[in-house]
Amino acid sequence: MVRKIGLILLGFLLTLPGAGAFGDSSVEVNFNERLPGQGLGQDVATSYFQGITLSSPIGFNQRLCTSTNDSKCMDMAQWDYFAILPPCVEGDLDQCIKSVRIEVDGKLIDASYIKSAGGITYQADPTLKTPAGGNVSVWSARNSSGQTDYFAVKALVSYTGKKRTAGIVTGMNAQVFKIRRVSMIGVDYGVAEHVWPAGNISVDGAGGPSGNIDCIYFSASECGEVVEAPGLRASLELKLDNRVTGWMSARMDEPDIKVTVLSSTTNLLEITGTAVAVPFIKNILSRSELPSDMKNVGTGADGSLPPGTIGLHYPSPQQFSINQFLKLQNLFKPQATGIVPTWSIRSIPQAENPCITSTSKLVGLVMTNSTVYEVAPPTFTDGTLNYKVASLHFSPDGSVFQGKYNLLISSTAARCLFGFGNAPVSASVSIIGEQGSQSVVASTIKEVDGWIYLRVSGFTFSNPTIQVKLQQEAPTMPVVQQPVPTSPTPSPTLTSTPGNMKPILLKSTVTCIKGKTTKKVTAVKPKCPSGYKKK
Repeated sequence: MVRKIGLILLGFLLTLPGAGAFGDSSVEVNFNERLPGQGLGQDVATSYFQGITLSSPIGFNQRLCTSTNDSKCMDMAQWDYFAILPPCVEGDLDQCIKSVRIEVDGKLIDASYIKSAGGITYQADPTLKTPAGGNVSVWSARNSSGQTDYFAVKALVSYTGKKRTAGIVTGMNAQVFKIRRVSMIGVDYGVAEHVWPAGNISVDGAGGPSGNIDCIYFSASECGEVVEAPGLRASLELKLDNRVTGWMSARMDEPDIKVTVLSSTTNLLEITGTAVAVPFIKNILSRSELPSDMKNVGTGADGSLPPGTIGLHYPSPQQFSINQFLKLQNLFKPQATGIVPTWSIRSIPQAENPCITSTSKLVGLVMTNSTVYEVAPPTFTDGTLNYKVASLHFSPDGSVFQGKYNLLISSTAARCLFGFGNAPVSASVSIIGEQGSQSVVASTIKEVDGWIYLRVSGFTFSNPTIQVKLQQEAPTMPVVQQPVPTSPTPSPTLTSTPGNMKPILLKSTVTCIKGKTTKKVTAVKPKCPSGYKKK
């Protein structure tokens, strides 16, 4: 079993069985969405509330609290709360999972709620402005042939605050997993205090099944074993704190999003999409291969290593992960270790540009199937929206890995950003990599119900930047033909159907060279001028 023993520069440090305590050792480097087992923070499988002392005679301290008003946490400088939202059928709840729909036989149908893997463990606290928290919930859907499939849903909102004062929202994520319900022995997932030799206390994930199995929940001897579900299409309706605003990132293709105001404190978020295949990386490296600033990772003050192989986990939804990937990618084999179909959505930090920043409503969503990505909204530079992604060049089977990118942005925000009026918009897309610009195999744009949807696919890796420039031509006035006196006819009626707009072909950019001269050509099907060659 993997044991988490600390946190190193936002990458989880693990110990794995097999290595000695001194000298050179191997390091297992993992880049993926999540590690199996009970994690902490956004990766937790059960709700928990902790108090934090930022400084003490023995340093950093954490205490696990059984409720939001647990006396042992009240005098601590800070509190953190990770609340997994229960289904709305569990009670009169401000924040909860209203519905789950799964595509069966080509149609989205309502899934049936089966149970919660542990029930509600924390009650809502009006003083702290925090919701009730529980555990992962289990749902089922039956197809036309009578087969029942099971799914686990985890929707989490995190908060932080100081003593007994109202908290602020620090994050949100929701995931849908297809599962197999397996009975086996073990210890229920949970969170526990760990006392270190120096006397300081940390809060760590605990429990799990006796076997080597990936359980998204483990409770009452039942494991929700995650199974691969390529093409899983799902829809969630979540009653959420309306302070979950700004931007989100998603692991789903062709995402569709809708936000409805329910009250002065709560919105209804509906998100629909299809799981995407995300490559993960697991490579064993010799410590001597590591960059100089990583050679001492995991060592004690005397230079000794903890027993077992050192394992580093860099979760995809952390900004530090893409930085570490770029530092280590030349040490990896050029192809991914495996592919995992993933359906998830999570909040990301606010944008800096005021046109695409909001503390009261949703502004945009970015989606990619790359291993790691910028955990931030696209940046607006020199008239383009830029977004950085990174993956290895090849899939596990040796084929070239094809990238996907979806951008959803509020029409109001986009027009503010680019200074547009109300006329329709088009877009040009450039994929800027280490070898210059790439051609885009497929790209479409449409504007529906106040949102601009852009979809790009067919680009390759390892670490390209996706550049999007929205464009708008001056609207043309319709020409109205005067009626002919001898045979009058009705004037034509102009109709507009914005909800049924056809996709618009996008432009792409290629770089052309002629000796020392370089030109960039942008068009729907760009070609280099006579005498120039494509770079």
